[in-house]
Amino acid sequence: MANFHFENDNKDLGETRRIDDINKQIQQIDNKKKKSEIPSDNNVLNKPIYKKKEDKERIFSLSVKTAIVLIIVAFIFIIGIGFMLFSIFSETGQRGNSNAASSLEDDKNPTEEKQIDYAFITSLNENEAEFYSLSSRENIKAPFSPSVVITGTNGGRLSKSDLRRGQLVSVDISKEGKISCIRWPNDAWHIDSTTGVKVDTDAKTFTVANETYNYDSDSMFLYNGNDIYPRDINESDTVTLFGVNGKLYSAIVEHIHGNIILKNTENIKNLSVFVDLVHIDDIKNMTIPVSAGKHNVVISGTNISDFLCSVDIKDNDSVDIDLAGTADNKRIIISSNAKDYTVNVNGNAYAANTSEIAVKQGIYDVTVSAPGYKSKTFKADCTSNDAIIDAELENTESGGFEAPPKSDTNPQPDQNSNEYVTINSNPGWARIYVDGKYIGISPVMVSLTYGQHTVTAQLDGRDNIYQDIQVNGPDKVINMDFDK
Repeated sequence: MANFHFENDNKDLGETRRIDDINKQIQQIDNKKKKSEIPSDNNVLNKPIYKKKEDKERIFSLSVKTAIVLIIVAFIFIIGIGFMLFSIFSETGQRGNSNAASSLEDDKNPTEEKQIDYAFITSLNENEAEFYSLSSRENIKAPFSPSVVITGTNGGRLSKSDLRRGQLVSVDISKEGKISCIRWPNDAWHIDSTTGVKVDTDAKTFTVANETYNYDSDSMFLYNGNDIYPRDINESDTVTLFGVNGKLYSAIVEHIHGNIILKNTENIKNLSVFVDLVHIDDIKNMTIPVSAGKHNVVISGTNISDFLCSVDIKDNDSVDIDLAGTADNKRIIISSNAKDYTVNVNGNAYAANTSEIAVKQGIYDVTVSAPGYKSKTFKADCTSNDAIIDAELENTESGGFEAPPKSDTNPQPDQNSNEYVTINSNPGWARIYVDGKYIGISPVMVSLTYGQHTVTAQLDGRDNIYQDIQVNGPDKVINMDFDK
């Protein structure tokens, strides 16, 4: 068994040591190990330099990336601005075109107030209004309340009674679907109550005062609130027009024309008609369109005396002027070598030196007499043409006056027959009434029965004048003088 000696090993066993001292020794040992791991002086100086280079590279990389992103953002921003400018100029260009208004868009954002830039009023009642949108081509109904703001062309406030079917308006509709504002479109035009509108249905144009506007299937044409065709509109109509640029969107006829219809004109040669002193160049089917109201009409021909009358035309109405008999009127034209001669036609005496007598078609006995001359009777054939009598009378030796011979062939006036009476006035263009019935504007010719009649003449600014006349033969002329 081996011998172990513990003398040296255990020589310190009897010593007492503090725990703090032991920990200090352990810490010193650890510090020595750390110092042994520290690199050389050169490495210690270089290590911080390497860290700065890495930071610079990292910063440079971030700067490049940031610049690229900024460039991309700027590029997108420029494209967006360019697109917006293109859209604005494109819309402006469309508005400048004569047909651009039909392509204008409504704001259809459902979360905001809806704006209809161009629309017709198609119907309107106490609680609701209906519009036809020209952009969406659809009817839009919306509640109408007293709070709706209505403005006119000059921005002034209007009432609901000022609105009517066919008007061109802009409409604002709230998110709740209610009308908030009805206003006049900013760039629209209108022409109020004009006449002389020329419609070309082949070219689909309206011409007013040398300005021409196009229309199409979207355009609306109305009279009394009802739809009509463009061809129904005449130059004599009173029309209100609405449009944008060169486009006509609606035409509302205020007063539609009536017609003067000429009847029994077959025998009138070289017929000529004046309405309100304007010659009517083209008379189709003996129908003359005229505006509603009163008009003076003068009808003449080479084989008739001038026929004058006044007509009062109502909207879409017609007035007949019957010219029967006017072409049958003939004239007996008389000349004589004797002074102060008198004329007797079928027993009816005329004033001295009468040179022209209007008669109906037929054959007449015409006796011409004068003091100191022998009376002479002529046959006046007025069946087809005027009769011209050159009365050469024989001078008597005694110089006495020879009365016209009595003729048993002279018929007695038929109290049931009619004769034409010409009524003149001074000044002219007076309104003539016979027995209370309106006849026309003077001078005027009227057929009256034999017997007594009362003629009344009216002229603005003058007192009425009256005259009792006795119709007992042809070619009676009445003069109504306001200056007496």
